[in-house]
Amino acid sequence: MTQAERRLYLIRSLLNEKTEYQSLNVPRDAGEQRKLLRSLMNVRMPKVADEAFLRVQDEYLRQELADEGITDLDDLRPVSGDLYLWQGDMRGHRQRREQRYDGLLHPVPRLHR
Repeated sequence: MTQAERRLYLIRSLLNEKTEYQSLNVPRDAGEQRKLLRSLMNVRMPKVADEAFLRVQDEYLRQELADEGITDLDDLRPVSGDLYLWQGDMRGHRQRREQRYDGLLHPVPRLHR
């Protein structure tokens, strides 16, 4: 299964869970599909998911992570002192301390090595 097929499978599965979502159209654009999938995952209430869904979700997310890479704290450069500026979408990126940045200046504590 390709990444696009996984994404569509996950979207359709999540849309089918709620009757009010079943009339939504799935965008053709991959970027818009990613936004829709992310939104559906964010609003889904916690409940048991079937094994097939979990397997495809795991494969999809692993591939997204591999494609995007992981941003390490050492990859970032301070703007001033201990202030860092993150530019870009956080999808697939994380720092060692799992701190997320939305294009704003945030202090990042130095990690002890």
